[in-house]
Amino acid sequence: MPERYTTKQGDTFESIAWFRLGNSNLMGNLIRANRAYMDVAVFDAGISLALPDEEEVAETAEASTNPPWR
Repeated sequence: MPERYTTKQGDTFESIAWFRLGNSNLMGNLIRANRAYMDVAVFDAGISLALPDEEEVAETAEASTNPPWR
């Protein structure tokens, strides 16, 4: 079962990715894990979001830090 995060008033996908996943560039992973909320720019408090699994986050983080030829 995926780990969950309950939003605070004013959270955004970018801020959640930064504080929970350690990299705001991972917000795409977070959006894909929560497609029902993809149109939300700023969250209200109390919304339960799924966090992407650690493997997916690690693969994306590695790909985003490697130069294009790797």
